[in-house]
Amino acid sequence: MNRTITLSFVELQQRATTYLEQNNYSEAALLWEECIDLEPTVLSSYWYLGLALLFQGQELEAQSVWLSVMLQGEAEDIDAWNEELVQVLQAEALRQRQNGNLHLTESVCLQIIELAPANAEAYVGLGFALLWQGYADKATDYLQQALELKPDFPEAYYNLSLCLKGQGEIDKTINNLHKALELKPDFPEAYNFLGSCLRDRGELDEATNTLYKALEFRADYDEARSKIEEIIKSQEAGYCPKIQEGYGTWDAWLLKDDNIYRLFYLTGERKVVPFWHVGEVGAAISTDMKNWQYLGIVLEPDPSNHWESGRILAGSVYKENGICYLFYSAASAKPLILNESIGLATSTNGLQWKRCSSPIVMPDERFYGSTVRLLYGKEVHTPWRDPYIVKELVTGQYYMFISTASKGSSKYQGCVGLAVADKIDGPYQVLPPAIYPV
Repeated sequence: MNRTITLSFVELQQRATTYLEQNNYSEAALLWEECIDLEPTVLSSYWYLGLALLFQGQELEAQSVWLSVMLQGEAEDIDAWNEELVQVLQAEALRQRQNGNLHLTESVCLQIIELAPANAEAYVGLGFALLWQGYADKATDYLQQALELKPDFPEAYYNLSLCLKGQGEIDKTINNLHKALELKPDFPEAYNFLGSCLRDRGELDEATNTLYKALEFRADYDEARSKIEEIIKSQEAGYCPKIQEGYGTWDAWLLKDDNIYRLFYLTGERKVVPFWHVGEVGAAISTDMKNWQYLGIVLEPDPSNHWESGRILAGSVYKENGICYLFYSAASAKPLILNESIGLATSTNGLQWKRCSSPIVMPDERFYGSTVRLLYGKEVHTPWRDPYIVKELVTGQYYMFISTASKGSSKYQGCVGLAVADKIDGPYQVLPPAIYPV
């Protein structure tokens, strides 16, 4: 790198750190190399050079830099240096996690585990990163490993409860939250999540008291305060919190189940603008399609699964061998609320639904792409929604039709995507569009 002025070692360190914090990893790496040239005995320069390389996808090069230092030390030196490197990596993993860089958090935590396999904090950090990327099953495994290493780890119990909630294990979710609070009584996030779970089970008084505990330890916890107000208003009016005046309905779909009609539809608060920034799936049943029994909300955004944490979109239901398969679409919370995925939930009674923790089919970049929406500012939209299943009677295969965007030179991109599977619950192979603009 050509420089018109000579920087001191401290100035180089400061500038390299700034580039690292600005996610300019290539420039940071060059500066850390200059630091090493000036002061080759300062080990932290090697640790941060490795990080800058790791964040550029150069994992082997990063490990080589760290190993080159370790090979120069005696046994007692190596232990101390390894601990120092782990501390640097832990601080960086926390910074990346706080900045929402989940993939980089995952990368750093994996390196920590390789260097220090008994580091429970790294397993929790890795579990958190995987959970919010939509890999709840993998996250569960790492969080359970963290608890094996450190059974009195409240953050591990809390994050595990987020995974379990997304898997429909409400009792286990609540048990893990109680364990977290036994170990850490001043844990407002755990009180808030426990209050939500109790509310969803209909234990409204206990939910309210629990949410007040969240406010006791964090007075500015607006999410907990809003839930309390919602519960109190519903109790005063005599209705369930989920059946509120002012809720809109749209995008209905229907299943004929023997002599019962099962209606599903999207719903959400009208006060949200634009309305599609929220979305839950409501349900009702009827025998004559005139008189309907409301069944409540059957699916809502799941904060424990990053890919469906923002809103639920339309879908379809298919019944086979006594099992209802609810295919639905979902999106992350802001700022990724326009990145859509397709999920699956199953039920034997049409009331309680168990979700798959990860999307069951994702767009293939060879065939499908994104669009730019100008309605609410310039936003990149990756449509992948409104799944509908058709079984081909001759082959027995299941075809999924999807509302999405095609790649190509046409002025218009909206198309009907296509995927196929041998079993209704997948795996699905993505095919080129069934219909697309010309």
